[in-house]
Amino acid sequence: MTDIVREQIADSTDRVKWFAKINATHACVTLLLQTAVVGWLLRKIGVGVTLAMLPIVLGLVGLSILLGSAHQQATATVAHQETDPG
Repeated sequence: MTDIVREQIADSTDRVKWFAKINATHACVTLLLQTAVVGWLLRKIGVGVTLAMLPIVLGLVGLSILLGSAHQQATATVAHQETDPG
């Protein structure tokens, strides 16, 4: 994945910012889910099912953040290439 990002984002500082944005967004969404949803799930469906579901849900959230960010970066790159005459 790093090679793909390197092709799209040449500057290493911008790459670090991009990966940091993904990491921070994932951490915030994870914290939000853990505080808002997990307590309710524990009461409704029990500990075992909740523990089995949590890694799957968090993985899907992380994947959606990653794909959304990659799409946004690709769109910005294409727009920049279309407006840059050089």
